[in-house]
Amino acid sequence: MRMLVWGMMVVWFLPLHAQENENSIYEQQLEQHAAQEEIETEDDSYWQYLEWRGRHRLNLNKADAEDLRELNLLTDLQIDYFLQYRRLFGSLVSIYELQAVPGWDLLTIRKLLPFVSVRDEMAVRGSWFLDGEHRLLFRFSQVLEKAKGFLPGDSGRYYAGSPLKILTRYRYQYRDQLQYGLTGDKDAGEQFFKGEQSAGFDFYSFHFFLRRVGIVKALAIGDFIVNMGQGLVHWQGQAFKKSAAVMNIKRQGAVLKPYTSAGEYNFLRGAGITIQQKIMQATVFASSRKWTAAVKLDEEGRNYVTSVQSSGYHRTKTEQANKNTVNVLAAGGNLQWRYRSVHIGVNGVCHFFSVPFRPSGDAYDYYAIDGGRWFNGSIDYSYTVANIHGYGEVAIDKNFNTAMVHGWLLSAGGSADIAIIYRRISPAYQAVAGNAFSENSMPTNESGFYTGFAFHAGYHWRMEAYADFFRFPWLKYRVDAPSQGYDYMLQLTYTPNKRTELYGRWRMEEKAMNYSSNNGRVVNGRVVEPALRKSWRGQVTFQPTKEVKLINRVEILWYTMKRVGVKKNGFLIFQDIQYNRMNSPWKLALRLQYFETDDYDTRLYAFEYSVMYNLSMPAFFNKGIRWYATVQYKTKINKRLSCIVGFNISRSEYSDGRKVGSGYDELPGNHKTETKLQAIFSL
Repeated sequence: MRMLVWGMMVVWFLPLHAQENENSIYEQQLEQHAAQEEIETEDDSYWQYLEWRGRHRLNLNKADAEDLRELNLLTDLQIDYFLQYRRLFGSLVSIYELQAVPGWDLLTIRKLLPFVSVRDEMAVRGSWFLDGEHRLLFRFSQVLEKAKGFLPGDSGRYYAGSPLKILTRYRYQYRDQLQYGLTGDKDAGEQFFKGEQSAGFDFYSFHFFLRRVGIVKALAIGDFIVNMGQGLVHWQGQAFKKSAAVMNIKRQGAVLKPYTSAGEYNFLRGAGITIQQKIMQATVFASSRKWTAAVKLDEEGRNYVTSVQSSGYHRTKTEQANKNTVNVLAAGGNLQWRYRSVHIGVNGVCHFFSVPFRPSGDAYDYYAIDGGRWFNGSIDYSYTVANIHGYGEVAIDKNFNTAMVHGWLLSAGGSADIAIIYRRISPAYQAVAGNAFSENSMPTNESGFYTGFAFHAGYHWRMEAYADFFRFPWLKYRVDAPSQGYDYMLQLTYTPNKRTELYGRWRMEEKAMNYSSNNGRVVNGRVVEPALRKSWRGQVTFQPTKEVKLINRVEILWYTMKRVGVKKNGFLIFQDIQYNRMNSPWKLALRLQYFETDDYDTRLYAFEYSVMYNLSMPAFFNKGIRWYATVQYKTKINKRLSCIVGFNISRSEYSDGRKVGSGYDELPGNHKTETKLQAIFSL
């Protein structure tokens, strides 16, 4: 009977098998993350993983829950459904059988196809240290216009180094069991093999990572990241919050992962190990590394930290003086009990600072971390009952301040899914490396209720929507009073055929902000007013041929503060042309874009197709035109050695007379031009 069912599905499934994997949801997640954090991420580990997994597909007949979570394309409810299906019917006979798995729609399956199979494509065993894949990356990028920091000033040049940015990364990987590598990074303005950087790169990172050797599930030496629970205590991996992927709100991933990115702040340096015995799993880790921080003396001559610099820049004398001023020791662990769809975990982490922290003295910073050590602990859980998957975490910090997150994923039939999450985090709760689902950047000072809904009407129509209500019991940066707000999003996508996709998105968000005026409610000499942002986006993706893809986007934003009469607008439109012919060594991406906004408050973000592994989501504000071109060429040098060369050039020209950049990064004229050249060698 099962053979007959999947055999009848082949007629409907074949067109999807030829469909190119859609990345639009992931790009929207990156755009919304950049908008919330106001910074572009350097964490390309997920892109590295997907690219590797595309060449070494995951065998669904051997994959466990953690393997499926690592894809980050399935909810835990879908994973539980699949594992139950496999336990009931045995190994999958064909990839087409996936349509018989409850809760798996055609869109989900289409996203998975490039990364999975039903047979082991890495069956041939070899030497762990001889038969793996070597990959070496070189990337050079530079803004062609000279910023103020590179020009002679009253006391010489502000930036000690050249404007060239250099990234090099070597990685060796054998199957999914052994991985090690070395990364070196030099930012624009930093010295290279001279002065303060006589050792070459400003930043070096090394990792050695072993998986599934006997009872050792994971062993990390060097640089690594730790993910625990739902992010209230500690989460350093990539994790998104609200986006068009309304169901992708649960933190999921292995406790230990290797660190392979160029960011210089959010990782650990030391060793960690995960041991698994049947239904029990235990992880312990320890780390010692230095942070770049501003350190001052108090009235009694004692040092204390005023701020931590997470950008990784060491260009000026001040930035160089602040480098490695604070040594941070971190140690912790995780204990898990898991039986099929039920999981309970206990988490804990301690941080010890060589120089104590001290709140700034501003009212909003009243509950900040204070002292030379900090502790966070929690209990997390998850379970699946019928069509409901529940999960959550309850945490405390050193001072017994509490935080909690509870969520539910519900499958309401084959075409509808619902996500619910409730969080309540004390204003006094603090975590050094927390990253939970929240409106704030860090899990603190917030309570809220989120509901997401996803509906799929066959292959052609799908709808994603969410509503999030939140309040902040204490003051925030640039908000001098307790406040509250809401965030609504509705996105409708229509796919009339294999080569066309259209989506429209409406979003409305209201949050309070300080406003300097004598009108309205005055707190500490400032006005706290609700700021309403409404935006509409329409995007069309069309493939006139198999080789050519056209993408057009229009986005409009309205920003108002009604009681003080503020009205501002933003507008963005772009046209993409992409060329990617099957079996051709060439790839090409072109964009022409126009943007016009009243100021930074009405900024808009757009993901850009740059060189491989380079995540680019710049913010656009003021008025101007932007274009870029990206070319990629892949060639085989010999039977084993191949090379991928990529080149990107982008230019923004502003027509409203505004300065480009600020401070030492201010550029002459009204334009900014950046080039990137990259080569990746694989053996």
